[in-house]
Amino acid sequence: DDKPDTTDEIQYTQEELERMDVENAATDLPIVQFSSPICYCTVQEAHMSVDVIRIGNPQNPVKVKYSTRDSSAIGGEQYQATSGTIEFAPGITEQSIRIPIIKSVKWNTTTEFKVELSDAEGATLGRYLWQVRVKVINSATFPSTKYHDEILEGDFEETVSGWGLMMEYFKLNYQNPIVQSGTKKMILLRLV
Repeated sequence: DDKPDTTDEIQYTQEELERMDVENAATDLPIVQFSSPICYCTVQEAHMSVDVIRIGNPQNPVKVKYSTRDSSAIGGEQYQATSGTIEFAPGITEQSIRIPIIKSVKWNTTTEFKVELSDAEGATLGRYLWQVRVKVINSATFPSTKYHDEILEGDFEETVSGWGLMMEYFKLNYQNPIVQSGTKKMILLRLV
């Protein structure tokens, strides 16, 4: 399984732990935050699960809102924009947010989006981990998936024509509105 490890554990220094204890001692409020600063998934996965943890007193109910935010990945194109509220019942210290990933057969670079926590009730948000970056890795072959099997098998020189690859590369670039506009302008200028 060559899936990246998404179980990075957060390590706090003793000074950071003491500072958190002092800041929360007056209210005895737990901290709610993501379990990791970054997570990975592929476009072939149906969804991405991001873990939210409660640190501290688990005896009272806690609510926290969450929402996704575009970065290089765009909601509706690479993932489904999502928002809602997570509730921690007494004794529960971990919950998960499921974000649908939109499958694609087109080649794309690795993109990312963010998930953010806000408006905690019965807790305070973690100082640094109130936000997580989700990287969406595209494992499609470049420039398209048309010759995917041949490229991965390494025998594409004998089975795939150079013109075929060139056409796929042209199609990939022509999907970009700026390239499309520039190509049309260049063709019109050459005709005049």
